Amino acid sequence: MAQPGLTTGQLLELYRGTNDAATLEKLSMWDDIADKAIAEKTFTDSLNHMFDSLLQLRQEELIARDRTHGLSSEERRELWTLNQELARK
Repeated sequence: MAQPGLTTGQLLELYRGTNDAATLEKLSMWDDIADKAIAEKTFTDSLNHMFDSLLQLRQEELIARDRTHGLSSEERRELWTLNQELARK
């Protein structure tokens, strides 16, 4: 999921049609901030929060699937990786 080096336009296109698109569009046009470092940190924090939310959502989906149908070995590996990543946060 991580795609470092995306331009603002590519990022907006990637999230077009999602619940996060409007927020990203507002942040991308946010040019009236005096301190650009604050703007960059706000934007980065927002992206990190969205990414973490996606990880948590996928984790919850896999846990629910495990309880109802069981997981394949690939899904178990994915869940383990998600658990490791989320534990670091």
